[in-house]
Amino acid sequence: MNIKLIIGDSKKYNKNKILSEKYKKKFIGPNDFFLSAYSSNKLIGSLRIKYINNVYVVRDLYILPDYRGKGIGKKIMIHILDFLKPKHKKIILYVDPNNTIAIALYTKLGFKLVNKNDKYGDIYEYI
Repeated sequence: MNIKLIIGDSKKYNKNKILSEKYKKKFIGPNDFFLSAYSSNKLIGSLRIKYINNVYVVRDLYILPDYRGKGIGKKIMIHILDFLKPKHKKIILYVDPNNTIAIALYTKLGFKLVNKNDKYGDIYEYI
């Protein structure tokens, strides 16, 4: 499957480029990013990157159900990490401790658990 990944910022933000219904209407701040994944010009996945207090927070990774289990989430994460690494800032994400599939992906990509039972889920930092 050929996947096209596009990174945008607040200037290019269009809520239709973010799939998660819960966060579609949220504002993308001036230092924030989003990533959209397309297959045959169809939006199939997305995520947001919030920039808060000198930290990039990976948020709202979402893949359409019909496209899950095909490595798209991994491609998205590798792409955004390659984009953020040169910025030399801390990168974290929050994970529901029951989401074992996401935890397995994030730990394989280099995230380490740094805090359990946070208000928004366990905190993992990219090392």
